[in-house]
Parts: sequence; structure tokens; C-alpha cells
Amino acid sequence: GRPAKSLTDSEKIKLYRAVRAVLANAIKHGGTSARDYIRSDGSRGGFAAYLKVYGRGGKPCKRCDTPIKKIKLAGRGTHFCPQCQR
Repeated sequence: GRPAKSLTDSEKIKLYRAVRAVLANAIKHGGTSARDYIRSDGSRGGFAAYLKVYGRGGKPCKRCDTPIKKIKLAGRGTHFCPQCQR
């Protein structure tokens, strides 16, 4: 991890754009029904199929084939690629 205050202006802009793009895509696909989320019409969200690491512990990273790791962080399960997400 890296402190947010260490990001350059260029990195902040890239991060902002990436967050907006992921949120727009998640909304387009109806959210993520990882456990019990159900949309107002009773259907489950379809964005889980687009997740790159969450819920994929032990499976290969979609970018580099390194096995995804799952750790506990602040009492919650966290998934990450040890190669791509340093």
C-alpha cells in the first residue's frame, strides 16, 4: 500500500477516472450480488462476473496468472493479486 498523499496529480486523475469507470460499469450491470444483494425488482446484480479478484482466492489472476491471495484486513476478507497489486 501507499499513502494517498503520495500520489502525483497525474495519478490522482487516473485513479479518479478509474473509480468512475468501475462505478458506471457496476451500475450498468445492476450491482454486485456477492452474498445477499437483490435489486428493487427482485433480481440479482450481474456485475460479479466482471470482478477481477474478489471471491477468486487461489484462482489465477486474469492479467498475469499469479494465484489470487485472500487475507483478513480489518476483520474483513480482502482479495488481491500479489504481482499486479503491490
